[in-house]
Amino acid sequence: MLRKAFTNPHFFKPLVPYSLSNQPFHLIPTFTQGDTVLPPNKKVQVRCVTLDGGGTTSKFCYEPVVSFIKGFDTKKMKLTSEQARGPMGISKPKHIEELLRTEMLAQWLEHNQSMPDQNTVTEIHNAYLIQQREILKDVIAVPNMAQVITTLRSQGLYIALNTAYSREEAKIFAEALKKQGIEFDFIITSSDVKEGRPHPFMLDGIMQYFGLTHPQELLVVGDTPADMQAAYRRNYPRVGAAGYSSLLNINSNQEGLNMPAAQMLARQETAKTILKVHHANYCMTDSEQLLDIVNDYNQRLLTGNFDPVARIEPPENKFKPR
Repeated sequence: MLRKAFTNPHFFKPLVPYSLSNQPFHLIPTFTQGDTVLPPNKKVQVRCVTLDGGGTTSKFCYEPVVSFIKGFDTKKMKLTSEQARGPMGISKPKHIEELLRTEMLAQWLEHNQSMPDQNTVTEIHNAYLIQQREILKDVIAVPNMAQVITTLRSQGLYIALNTAYSREEAKIFAEALKKQGIEFDFIITSSDVKEGRPHPFMLDGIMQYFGLTHPQELLVVGDTPADMQAAYRRNYPRVGAAGYSSLLNINSNQEGLNMPAAQMLARQETAKTILKVHHANYCMTDSEQLLDIVNDYNQRLLTGNFDPVARIEPPENKFKPR
């Protein structure tokens, strides 16, 4: 089995599913900084699939939206869900900084005589975390994702989580998913690297951990432009997850259940368009499509028919989770 065939010394590191107690990577990047386009390598196949958290592995990514709204409310600023989702995918303190550069700044200056500073960010983030600690316990996994992960793992692939959440948030998130049958071979968070998305350092950390040597061995799945941008900067192959993406702007599981099918489909198509603009090679709306995408991608590598910058329509579903 592929999982036992690695000889790289990185393989012999303990594969703790919730490896959140490891020291931060603070990586020296393995690959050249900036955008890179490397030719396909017929000798490699995908060895690891890395998933984003909310909106990719769990539904709709509404939890941080609710928490951001609560956090900004403590400073007398009214944040809408659409505004809160704007920078989604980057680390949460950076997310707050970005929001304070938008129309939120005018609201801040209505009640304050000085510009917001790092203390402001910290205070909003602390209020955000109070809400997150509770709401993340109730995340709901994307339908069939547990079965898809089981099938991919049975094929010898590693499954990693890379997330803009902090270690504390990621631990709560992972424990909630574990109860729904989803476990990860490795977890890396935005607080483990010197810069989160759209920088690629979390993805580099996964490469380093598993001893992968070529970008095409790591398949990156995410639901935001930041996910796609981070992967594109190192030429990691990219799958845009549009089915339950943050881009749908759905703010509770009930809202998603009640949404008319035509409206849901329209939002998913819009999400796919956005993800393709930000360099997704594939897009999917159903977790089961990931099995077909992995197979298609490997076949393209074998035949030299994979264009690292191409946008590929997902193959028709042939595989079903076991």
